[in-house]
Amino acid sequence: MAFTAASGYIAGAFHVQYGFRNSNGYCIGNDTTPDSSTVPQTSHMQYLGTITSFTAPTPTVEKAMFQGGQKMRGSIVLGVTDMGTASFELADHNEVFQAYIKGATVDVTTNTEWASTPANVGQVDFPRMVVMIAGKFQHATDLSTYWMNWVFHNVEISVTTPPGTSQAGGVNPNPTGYTMDLSDSARNGLTGRPFSSSSGLYVVDGTDAWTMIRTRYPLALTTFVADGTELGYTVGYRPVYDDATGAAQNSMSLNGVTDAATSISTTTGAVIYTPAGTTGDIYQCAYQTQFVAI
Repeated sequence: MAFTAASGYIAGAFHVQYGFRNSNGYCIGNDTTPDSSTVPQTSHMQYLGTITSFTAPTPTVEKAMFQGGQKMRGSIVLGVTDMGTASFELADHNEVFQAYIKGATVDVTTNTEWASTPANVGQVDFPRMVVMIAGKFQHATDLSTYWMNWVFHNVEISVTTPPGTSQAGGVNPNPTGYTMDLSDSARNGLTGRPFSSSSGLYVVDGTDAWTMIRTRYPLALTTFVADGTELGYTVGYRPVYDDATGAAQNSMSLNGVTDAATSISTTTGAVIYTPAGTTGDIYQCAYQTQFVAI
């Protein structure tokens, strides 16, 4: 049944997913050089399952207010002067994620029984990323349960609570905290589709910073950069639905345009399409999943 707009209750912080963003606005998963991807290449958003909290950004709205004769005469909203800062907290210290946002790698080769992560305090270049955070949504009328997915299309992540330790026990005594500094994007980081003032979302100036997506199951994303020969790729987890239209339960796109596939398997995760396309074509599949391994 097609969705209709609804009201409901949001609760729970379940997981974070992230991926590197290329200069054209596509999420290229864990490819640390997203503007020079090899082909063919399949990449997935990376999963962090230990989120404890998420704070949505609060934009700053500039106003002009008019007073005279000891009376308030009126006010005009002038626009947003600051997008605000989103933040989230993890219960653990994830070495791979920490290295990614630091523009570094975890060194497990210099000493094969060590895992070394640099602080990189001289960092001036912060990688651009697409981030998705998932909570739950209960429909206010029929009390059905859905998932709410916050998608941030163009962010830089910095550490606010670095890894530390103490004598404290209890629940999550040494969490790590992160902030996301937001920028606009002309392209939806999850679906690959460009924003437009005439699109279904009707965003002003064809750019936006984040989107909220309500679905039956959590979303995941796989991106495939084609070589002009391969006729398919495999997503990261088993999809719940075999919808291959590109515009129903699953979102499928080719170079930012809705593109139906031949098929998508709910057991193998294989996405089949024809024709082979052109080298460098970007296929994206944002699909609903329960994160069952393939």
